Order: sequence, then C-alpha cells, then structure tokens
Amino acid sequence: MHSIRTFALTLSTSIALAVPAACDADPDADPVAGADDDEGPAGGKADGVGATCEADSATMYVLSRAADGTHTLLRGSTADLSLTELGDIEYDGDLWELVPGAYGYLYTVDRGTDTLVKLSAGTGEVVHTTALDADMRNNGRGFARSPEGVLYGLFDGKHLRTIDPSTGETTAVAQLQGIGGGVEAMTFCPDGNLFVAASPSGSPVGSHLYRVDVGTGGTTSIGRIGAAAIDIDSLTCSAALQLYGADAVNTAAGADLQQVDPKTGTRILLGRLATGGYIDGVTMAP
Repeated sequence: MHSIRTFALTLSTSIALAVPAACDADPDADPVAGADDDEGPAGGKADGVGATCEADSATMYVLSRAADGTHTLLRGSTADLSLTELGDIEYDGDLWELVPGAYGYLYTVDRGTDTLVKLSAGTGEVVHTTALDADMRNNGRGFARSPEGVLYGLFDGKHLRTIDPSTGETTAVAQLQGIGGGVEAMTFCPDGNLFVAASPSGSPVGSHLYRVDVGTGGTTSIGRIGAAAIDIDSLTCSAALQLYGADAVNTAAGADLQQVDPKTGTRILLGRLATGGYIDGVTMAP
C-alpha cells in the first residue's frame, strides 16, 4: 500500500484559486528595462512586459528527488498548487523528465543508463523498463510526447528522434537548427506545436523559448522567458495551450512553477513546488 500525503505549497500572494485560461501579451504595453518580478495581474507575479496571463486549472504530475536519490511521484493542480504524494518510485537510477502516456501511464528516462521507464500514474509503480539504442544525455536534454501519442527525445544535444516504447528503438527525424546553445527542456502542446526552453549560446540553460518545426528541425525564436535570469528545467503544456515551466531552486527548496506565454515568452511566477526535494520533471495529466 502506498501512503498518500498532501503538501501545502508556497503561493504568490495574488494567486487566484480558479481563473479562466488566458495568456496573451498586451501589444500596447510600453517596454520596461530590467523588469524583475513586479506584482503582475491576477495569476501571480509577472516578469516581463505587458503580461496578462491567468492560470488555468490543470492536473499535473511532479517527479521529485530526495537528497538520497530516491524518487517520488506527486499529483497536483495548477490552480491552487496543492500536491498529493502518490507513492515512491522503486527504481535505482538517475530519472529525469516526465511525459504522459496512454491509459493512465507516465514515462520518464534514466539518463545514466539510457533507459525508458514506464510508470503507473496512480501509484508511481514501475510497470516496464526498456533500454534505448541512443544516448539522450550528451550536453542537452529533451523528452516529449506528441498529440498523436509518439514519444520524441533529443539525442546528442540537438538530434530529434522518435522512440518506440516497446523496443527502445529510435528513429532520426531532424536536427534542430537556429539555436546556438543547448536545449534544457521541451514539450508538445495539444495543437501539435513543439516548444523548447534553451540558451541562445553556451551550455544548456532554459532561458529562451523557441518553437520547433518537427519535420525540418527549423526553429522560431519566441523570446526570452521573462526579463530576469531563469533556467527552466522542465516544460509542459496544458489542454488550454498554456505552457508551464519548473525552475529548480535547489535540492531542499524544490522548484518555482512559472506560467509561460507561448506567444511571447513572458512568464508569471505561480508559486513554489516545495516538495522537500529536487524537481526532475513536471507534466500534465495523461
């Protein structure tokens, strides 16, 4: 039996418990140099210009890692940021990222051994493991599931490949173009758009939002993810086409949940995912 515990999270003071899904930049807003976490509109703290985002209500799953390396699966809501522990993940490895699967399952990856791990979304139980035929860890990372149910991984930093979850076989799709630095996280939205959080140059840092053409690997720069420095470690998209990013703070403090406008990159701090461990993955409910 898995014990179920509920976590109270640190919220931004202006969070609304349930607000309609909307995230558009105000085209008439004047730029403000150096804007940094000023109190924004309903939904949290805005970091950027003309943010008019409001948090939609979506169920999310969180992969948390304790100081001893053990992982726990939690479920919560973007509306009030409450989290409930579903169970410990009985797997000894370096798990990272979390994506939805079909029929109530989730997928994560052991980046130390390049192993695909299938989990029960209800308990965190390991259902199946599959060895991948390529290295996902080399200087950059990315793992996502398309609306059609196809798993995609970013291999060797910028090579987009599909993943067969039954065999671990990967198939080359495209090489990302137009990103000078490394990719830190990626996600599909339900409309088929693939987004990545990456750095324009240098090592992988989730500071800039790009949209990716899956067929060609070409990218469109959306913009900086807010005016102040940030590193989005995990990226996910809700049914309302709203992006959410987890910005890890440290092992003890968890991560800040940011709402990111897919049209402009503007971000709003919704609150702290204070699970008592490092956040290795966030995804919407399958």
